Amino acid sequence: MPTNNEGEEVIVPAKDEEEILLEKLVFGDAEDGDDDDVDEESDGDELQDDDLFFIDDGTEQNEDRMDIDEEEEEEEDDDDDDEGDSETDDEEENAWEDSDDERLNISLLSSDKLKKLRKTPQDSVITGRSYTTRLRSQFEKIYPRPQWIEDIEEEEENFSENDEDDEGEDNQNDQHLTNQSSSLLNVLSKTEKFITSKQLKLISPNKISISRLKNANFKKPSKSSIQSMSFHPQFPILALGGLTRAYESSPSARPTS
Repeated sequence: MPTNNEGEEVIVPAKDEEEILLEKLVFGDAEDGDDDDVDEESDGDELQDDDLFFIDDGTEQNEDRMDIDEEEEEEEDDDDDDEGDSETDDEEENAWEDSDDERLNISLLSSDKLKKLRKTPQDSVITGRSYTTRLRSQFEKIYPRPQWIEDIEEEEENFSENDEDDEGEDNQNDQHLTNQSSSLLNVLSKTEKFITSKQLKLISPNKISISRLKNANFKKPSKSSIQSMSFHPQFPILALGGLTRAYESSPSARPTS
């Protein structure tokens, strides 16, 4: 039994119909899902045959061509879908597209306005998607597309072309850097003779001779700061960090003073 803050047992009343209905609306009706399906099927059984089928009031010729028209419309829909998929693979779905259009059948013989949407005299029933396409085409014939839409589409095409050009330039730059890195690795892999494993002699703590020499880069001075400097242990080579240059220091260099 649940208890309150004081430790006393609290009696929870049973759920009424309103509370049960609210839970179903909020959390769904997972337990009674099968019952709903059975109810839907039973509702369909109670309908009359006249309510389950579409009745076309057209001529007998139109009724005979019904299957042919539906096949033609399905082929048109497949072509439209293929074109739409190829053009809008990376784009988001338009907000005005409705999945119910695939399940709609519209009779073009029900009114004079709809008869204007027929492409051939045999057109009688079309799908919702084809109906939307024909309406859009008729609207654009009456009201041409504004120029600002054409300008926006042209700017988007130019922007996509510039992106492709930039990607090509980036690939070329990456390839150039890769070639430079490979050349540097080849040079460094052949400098084993400059590496020594012998223990160096310690400098005498009593006497150190120091002489001021000319700057190693006096012939080609650097305009930027040098971050590090290191002498080679065996050869008169001075490595300066911060620039892609190596300066040779002569052992017989004279002091500046």
